[in-house]
Amino acid sequence: MAATALDIPIELVELIIDQAAALSDRETLRTLALTSRNYVARCQKHLFHTIDLGDRCIPGSEYYRRLYNILAIRPSLCGYVRELRMHDTYVWDKESNWRWLVDEESICDLLDFLPALTTFALTFNAAVPSWMDFKPSIRNAIIQLARRPLLHTFALANVKNFPASLLVTLVTISRLELSNVQVQDLSVTTPLEVVLGIASISTPGVRELTLRAPSAGLLLVLRTILSASVHPTLTTLRVLMLDAADTLATLELWSLMHWGANSITEFEWRPAVRPRTPAIRPPAPIDICIFRRLAALHFIVNFHSESQPVFAALIPLLQQISSGSYFHTLKIECTFLRPAELIACQRDWGALDEALSQSAFDGLKEVVFYARQRGPSRGELVKTILDEQLLLARARGVKILVDASLR
Repeated sequence: MAATALDIPIELVELIIDQAAALSDRETLRTLALTSRNYVARCQKHLFHTIDLGDRCIPGSEYYRRLYNILAIRPSLCGYVRELRMHDTYVWDKESNWRWLVDEESICDLLDFLPALTTFALTFNAAVPSWMDFKPSIRNAIIQLARRPLLHTFALANVKNFPASLLVTLVTISRLELSNVQVQDLSVTTPLEVVLGIASISTPGVRELTLRAPSAGLLLVLRTILSASVHPTLTTLRVLMLDAADTLATLELWSLMHWGANSITEFEWRPAVRPRTPAIRPPAPIDICIFRRLAALHFIVNFHSESQPVFAALIPLLQQISSGSYFHTLKIECTFLRPAELIACQRDWGALDEALSQSAFDGLKEVVFYARQRGPSRGELVKTILDEQLLLARARGVKILVDASLR
């Protein structure tokens, strides 16, 4: 007797497919797509939802060519693509030719192929090219993409000489991430160019702004554009790897924070951290007490640092919080984490617990620890140790959560 397939209701199979997608289990999705024609479309919808040219250890140009050929042959797949992350090559490859990403004019066609894009990221890993290195057609295609109503997330990394006037377009996007983006040298005409650009939009729409290694020039332009809006829309500000020795950048960031003082509800401060050095708090005159509606704070703690106590930078930062009952979430990112060091700093845990017991944190609902998992067994041990800390906070009903999925 010939074998027959199980008669499984399609609704049940679709639930299984959606669950596999939620778990990022691409292998299961591929297997299910080969099982039956009835499952192909739903599997492909998830498989092509996010295209990341940096998620495999192959040169970006080769990865791109495969993607372009597939979409050109199977245009029905184009409508499934919601997120596109383009890299010159994968992050560990410093030898590949990055120029293909500034010269390959078929990129313009690719962007036209994808009408449903909501997220776009452009990252260079092997070089820091100038914006003028891009062919004009590619520059135009990227800016036209940024103007699409459907696009809500835009990220740009490691590009120099970016025109200040183009930032007027980027700040209309809901989620904007700029990593080591250097604006063109500001001339005497630059403020006028920015003002002329500001007049072309009704109001900046950026709600989440992430700045990695921002320069004083970039911060100046952003502040100039955003401060033209009477009603700030910014709710989340993330600052990564600001050069604390750059006084001008610090002052420009402080001015930007003042502009968003009444709208920002989440602040993330992530300084550069080495194995033996502690994370430092924002340099003076920055003071997060200006955030009257602050609900969440994200900070880094290095348990492997030679400088003790480990919460020496975090506790003074917590003492600046003045948002009262608005504040409900503290996020602590743990770097260079070793179980033995978690146990060794019991006195430090007590100091943090006492700080969180102050009346300023009566509205605190959860403390979330983020950690990179170094194998299942170590991850479970770290979680067990963290679950036993902050007893006073627990007694007040504060949830202590551990997220070991950080990558």
